[in-house]
Amino acid sequence: MIRKKYRVYGLWLLTSLAHAEKPDTPSALYDMESEFYSDSNDLSVQQHAFSYRQGVDIFHYKHEQQKQGDNLWGLHVRRSIVRQSNAADYRGSDIKASFARKFNDKLSVAGSIGRSELSNGVQQAKKAITLYGLKARVKLTDEVEVQAHHSRDLLFNEALVEDDNGRLIDGKTSDIALFWRPHKKIRVQGATNYRSLSDDNSAKRTSAALLYGISPGWPWIWAGVSAEMLSYEQNKNSYWTPEKYTSYGVLVDSSFPVNDTLSLSMGANVNRNKEDDNPAGTGYSISAGADWTVRENVDIKMKGSLLESTQETSTWNQDQLSLSVNIRSY
Repeated sequence: MIRKKYRVYGLWLLTSLAHAEKPDTPSALYDMESEFYSDSNDLSVQQHAFSYRQGVDIFHYKHEQQKQGDNLWGLHVRRSIVRQSNAADYRGSDIKASFARKFNDKLSVAGSIGRSELSNGVQQAKKAITLYGLKARVKLTDEVEVQAHHSRDLLFNEALVEDDNGRLIDGKTSDIALFWRPHKKIRVQGATNYRSLSDDNSAKRTSAALLYGISPGWPWIWAGVSAEMLSYEQNKNSYWTPEKYTSYGVLVDSSFPVNDTLSLSMGANVNRNKEDDNPAGTGYSISAGADWTVRENVDIKMKGSLLESTQETSTWNQDQLSLSVNIRSY
């Protein structure tokens, strides 16, 4: 039984590209977003979020636009409803404050701290934690960049994770990623990730990709190959814990303008995967998005993705849809 929420690999790999061409630097940004997720394990998640950010996010927008020495900060609030068949609904809330600072052209840092709660009304299945995150971005040369990140959070953004006694699990995650661009049309990306869970389990994940820019500018089209390895220290009955999971495949991702106010994005991934001693399986994903500039300072964005993975006679799938309104002030 495949019990994994598998993020669309192409979207994760090209996050740094997706917002690379924003022409102006807003002094403040208001985001309102709703996201809907469901999978073949009868899990569904609804999330509604609001955030205010003073200045741009240096990890998603072209960070050279941010002035050296500027301090950025933000406030983020989110409500979640998590449903699974034959179980009571979970309701969650997050509130956190964030900060970021660009020290110079080589070093930027960002962090957040707040509180996360999730409960289904039964005392045993209720948990509240202090959530936090810290991220650093170091540009070693014009071609090489390193990002390091450490965070703690409840895991219902990925799945409804409970231990074998029905208690909710939180996790601490550390990762480091390397981005190398030896040529304007070539990107090499790799990351290693370690996660420590509150039920004394742990997981390690390693991923890598080689991408070629068919059109590296705007509009851009990137295609390439990717690989991933995931392993858990302990096998658990209550959530998916492969001793050894491997995946490799090909991907393509693109973004292009339709007119002065509308741009579209599309991506696809096909992979072969293997879990422990089970026969190899096949997976695929497709994604699409639209970014509509309603007014000079107002954007409406929509993103959707479908994913399916098959091993022998077992098939696992998910779909995800998000809609956001972004308002900028200058």
